[in-house]
Amino acid sequence: MFVVEYDREFAAANPKSAAHFLIAEAVNLLSQTQLSATHLSFQTSVDYEQWLIKEYRPLLPGPILCKLLAYNSLGTWRQAVKRKTVPIHIFKIPNRRGYIALTKDVADWYAMNGAKRAG
Repeated sequence: MFVVEYDREFAAANPKSAAHFLIAEAVNLLSQTQLSATHLSFQTSVDYEQWLIKEYRPLLPGPILCKLLAYNSLGTWRQAVKRKTVPIHIFKIPNRRGYIALTKDVADWYAMNGAKRAG
């Protein structure tokens, strides 16, 4: 089991820290690997980006994006792609199936949404 300690007063004073908490929670819920709390001590979205690159590579395919962006299933992911409601920029590579996104875009999305949520 994975536990993340969260101090609300500290997060209110430091919105970026709240973003890190959101990142840790998302990774906890969505990652296929078992992680300890020490692996999730990201200082910036760049740290999270580096972790994602190490885990998944610089380009993230649809099934991984489905998990990282908290879609319930591949079906809901496909609907979001069809409706153009995916919250990050996705694109196709010619002669390849499916959509992909840059790891940097996912890390930036987590950082922005964590800051909004704390504010």
